[in-house]
Amino acid sequence: MTAFRHIIAGLSPLRANSGSLLKWRRVASCDWSFFNGGTLRLVKSSAGFTLIEVMVSLAVIAIALVGLLGLQHQTLESIVRASEMTKAALLAQEVMTQTETSQFPGVGVTKGNFESLHPRRYPNFRWERRVEASPVFPEVRKVTVLIHYGPRLRRTFQLTELIRNPLAIPQPGT
Repeated sequence: MTAFRHIIAGLSPLRANSGSLLKWRRVASCDWSFFNGGTLRLVKSSAGFTLIEVMVSLAVIAIALVGLLGLQHQTLESIVRASEMTKAALLAQEVMTQTETSQFPGVGVTKGNFESLHPRRYPNFRWERRVEASPVFPEVRKVTVLIHYGPRLRRTFQLTELIRNPLAIPQPGT
């Protein structure tokens, strides 16, 4: 049994009782099948999608879109975090530069915000500078700058440098 699709401008032949073609009529789509007896039989085929197929495909698309929107949200959060971390790094370097260019720092902890340096530009950023003496070299200080930032100042960026006193008198034999 062989079958083939027969579409000629949307027309299909009608047969009379004697088997001769009388006229053509318009149909959407049809299959013609040859049987062992050589007779041609019209078998209608369904065209289009059922409602359940459409609903399932829409559900799959909706689930995929929800996943893509979640990825977009994560990407935006990552961009904001990276921007804040970049600002914190630049501000830490600024505090460290001020420490290097001012007098040799004394041992202790100093805290502040950036309101005096940058009014209203960095409201969610605070700095903390810790200066520790070196146990081996008295003319060297370990300076650590911490920048606290983010929601409730929970994130921290740390920059540490060793600073030598430029006015230190060299010891003989060193």
